Amino acid sequence: MQEANSTIHDFAVKFAEIRRECECAIAQVGAVQMRRSLDGDVNSIADTMKHVGGNLCSRFTNFLTEDGEKAWRDREGEFIDDFPAGEAGRVAALAVWRDGWSVLETTLASLTDDDLTTTSRRPSTFAESRTRSRARSPDRSRMWRTIKGRSR
Repeated sequence: MQEANSTIHDFAVKFAEIRRECECAIAQVGAVQMRRSLDGDVNSIADTMKHVGGNLCSRFTNFLTEDGEKAWRDREGEFIDDFPAGEAGRVAALAVWRDGWSVLETTLASLTDDDLTTTSRRPSTFAESRTRSRARSPDRSRMWRTIKGRSR
């Protein structure tokens, strides 16, 4: 458990806020809507969930000792909708999404502010890696709210 006044705690709180906001948007769309692209050029919510889940797993697995882009990650495959049809697809997308967030949350829980200056094989600090990851999350939640608004 992080101290309430630590930087790592602040990161965890902000990530939790972003996750909650995204999950509120996800909860407002049905299984069919979450797999629909607005215009064919924008990823569906399900594809974006798959990508975020894969990204979080890759970036935050063995965070302090390995590069964030793991050999086992199939980044391009994250944009292929291969989920089952109907509600089973929604459940599968949520599972991938939650797996990624679980890896992030477990990693954050294991860190202290002393880790902020630690670098992995890729020359970056925790703060730089966290900033790269967080910088993209609000854009995705805004996109999902837009999709939700247009899919009514």
